[in-house]
Amino acid sequence: MSAIQNYWVFLASGIVLNLTPGSDSLYILPQFIDPSVAGSPVPFLLLGLTFFTTGTLWRLFLAFAASTLSKALRENKTLGRILNKVSGVVFLGLGLKIALEKR
Repeated sequence: MSAIQNYWVFLASGIVLNLTPGSDSLYILPQFIDPSVAGSPVPFLLLGLTFFTTGTLWRLFLAFAASTLSKALRENKTLGRILNKVSGVVFLGLGLKIALEKR
């Protein structure tokens, strides 16, 4: 699969993810609609569009940030080694904490 096809697969999965809201949002969103206009679909559509837009922008930000960080780590071997050492120390510290905890 070429790199361009991979991007299209990722884009399609992102669109599906944004079009299917998480179950936690389904019961939270209706509380922000005024009961006097709850009979109209417009407030629900506007709220859904807002939710979709902010979710899309946040996920795009995360994707671009991850891409930038990934590129930086691939190009700078020293940075990658430092990150590996730091994460190793963190895991060792967490392991020691678990090992020394009283039960």
